[in-house]
Amino acid sequence: MPTRFVPRSILPVTLLAMAIAACLPFDRGLQAITAGHTAPHVALVGAMALAGGWLAPRAGLSLGGRWGDSLRVGLVWALGMTAYVLLIDIVAMRPMMAPGVVAFAHTPLADRLLLFAIRAFNENVIYRLFVFGGVMAALRIWHKGRPAPLAVVLAAGTVAQLVNITLNVVMPATQAITSAELAYWAVRYIAPGVAWAWLYARHGFATAEVASVGTHFVLQPAMTLLI
Repeated sequence: MPTRFVPRSILPVTLLAMAIAACLPFDRGLQAITAGHTAPHVALVGAMALAGGWLAPRAGLSLGGRWGDSLRVGLVWALGMTAYVLLIDIVAMRPMMAPGVVAFAHTPLADRLLLFAIRAFNENVIYRLFVFGGVMAALRIWHKGRPAPLAVVLAAGTVAQLVNITLNVVMPATQAITSAELAYWAVRYIAPGVAWAWLYARHGFATAEVASVGTHFVLQPAMTLLI
């Protein structure tokens, strides 16, 4: 895709997303589309990233402004999201944590940080940059170019994250899903994804990436200590 059709700033994001997909093709929806083959999976992630870059200005979204602002705002949100997740997992809904998740919190920290960081990066590319960007672009066309109100942004972010969680959390479940589990998934997984979508809409995609990836550099050590 010629760079004049997409912002140049999306090209390093695309290359990094493709490299991550080559090492960790985690997304079950993309795995189903590409029949589990790595090369098509990598190509599809790259296409999604480029398409997301093309969609951003058409959706009234920004890929990023000043790096200092993105880093400052993103890190503040990372700290806030860490506190939110710890409140859910340690205080409010501790019994809902699966035993495997608890056990994984005590595996080597460096491995967990790498795994969660690169997964968070590509999750943002797929479900915020591409899916959320596509929904927002469609809504902008529907509303004849008018800016989307907050409620619409949150609804679009919810749709994008519902696709993510349905494919990667709900469908892989091997046992009957209870209402308590659905409630837990909503506050533990849906709400953060909506927050990252809002952050993308308000402060740019780079800020959402800093916040989402940065959360794990605080959250994972805290999980080790507190669980």
